[in-house]
Amino acid sequence: MIERFYRSLYLIRRVEEEIAAVYPTDKIKSPVHPSIGQEAVSVAVCEALKPDDIVFGSYRSHALYLAKGGDLKKMIAELYGKVTGCAKGKGGSMHLIDVAGRIGGRWHDDSPSGGLCLRPEAPAQELNRREFLWRWRRRTIS
Repeated sequence: MIERFYRSLYLIRRVEEEIAAVYPTDKIKSPVHPSIGQEAVSVAVCEALKPDDIVFGSYRSHALYLAKGGDLKKMIAELYGKVTGCAKGKGGSMHLIDVAGRIGGRWHDDSPSGGLCLRPEAPAQELNRREFLWRWRRRTIS
């Protein structure tokens, strides 16, 4: 278990460091919000989850996405705004999502500091429906 924790922590930190190094070159098309220093929280929380549990992160969601098993290549493609990204290149750093992996991205009111959830079960219900992605994409485009 400790080795698994360490590997996950190391992967997340290295990815975050590389993103931080590349970001000033303007190759990454979305603003990034690194979670350096917060890796252990995401790794520990995701270790305690069952495979079918759903997670919703904050605007610093890189660590949570990777700790829950999100696809690294899709995450990087999302940061670069590619259609092969986890949100088809429309969400960027703050909206990492993987419906199959039960990662719901952010359920929020478009400000990094706050979140809006009308009912505690609402995000889980939306994630279980295919329209979750459709609604989310429409909102980010407009």
